[in-house]
Amino acid sequence: MAALGIRSANVQSIADFSAERPGILGTGSALPKRVLSNKELSQFIDTTDEWITDRVGIATRHVAGEGESTVDLAYAASLEALSAAGMSAQDVDLILFATVTADQMLPSAAALLQERLGASGCMAFDLAAACSGFLFGLTVADSMQRANGFGPALVIGSENLSRMIDWSDRQTCVLFGDGAGAVVYDARSSKEPVILASDLHTDGSKKDLICRPGRAFPPATLPESIAAFPENTASPYVSMRGREVFKSAVTMMCDSIEAVLRDAGCSIDDVKLFVPHQSNKRMVEAVCDRVGLSDWSRVAMNIERVGNTSAASIPIALHEAVQAGNLERGDLVLMTAVGAGITYGSVLLRW
Repeated sequence: MAALGIRSANVQSIADFSAERPGILGTGSALPKRVLSNKELSQFIDTTDEWITDRVGIATRHVAGEGESTVDLAYAASLEALSAAGMSAQDVDLILFATVTADQMLPSAAALLQERLGASGCMAFDLAAACSGFLFGLTVADSMQRANGFGPALVIGSENLSRMIDWSDRQTCVLFGDGAGAVVYDARSSKEPVILASDLHTDGSKKDLICRPGRAFPPATLPESIAAFPENTASPYVSMRGREVFKSAVTMMCDSIEAVLRDAGCSIDDVKLFVPHQSNKRMVEAVCDRVGLSDWSRVAMNIERVGNTSAASIPIALHEAVQAGNLERGDLVLMTAVGAGITYGSVLLRW
């Protein structure tokens, strides 16, 4: 993993066998340079390092500064993923950009990234599925390649969550960090499915559990003869109903994990690497306990150093596992997430 704008040393390239093996051909990630510790947080909010570590398992998180926008982070992660895959941006046929913190309303973050990379002409669009966004994007890429003949896809999760956090609210500000993760994905040459099973959902009835109610647009400036929108006094910051989120999230992720394992005819013992959304250490522990995964060497965890980076969470953790040499061809990788929406689900793929 590299700080923004700095390439990682000793990147584990998988280009040597990517032509023979479809699926994830390269991974990359980027984190802002500034690291914000619990000790620093305790200087301006009523909390302690012990309180944060005990409840959510986070010690530090990265916070974006000048020149570290959502697209900047995505660009650095994408270059690393393309390099690991032995490809150039001109080889990309599809860009799926998962984010809820795009730098601007129009054009899309995907379009801005496409221009920056020089991947002109390929299809590019954003996905707003919060913490589940990367899984949604990976599944959409797989479907478009298989059904419509699209070529290599760049699937990115990139977030600048610090811009929509109330730094006086210790229930939320201790959780989130900024960062980006990216993968190059191509399933076209596979005779067998790369994604063995996926189970993805949105439950809008739980929309208030995690939300940012402030309007995305400025106040209406229409002529008086046309009714304007009512004044929006909602908070521009993320709010969470923590206990309800915890209870619902654990149930949802466990149900989706059981569904994909059942559909693929596998058990949790067959999974080489479990990559959960880095939401809360206690939540991940509860999920592992319920699905019967007791071997923590098979769980990709970086929440202590990185915090919750929403859509970037899973690809960053996956990239770290690749760099550490924790995956071999044929291994089963299980990924699961839950986020605002509520969006949730799991994906089981063969590495």
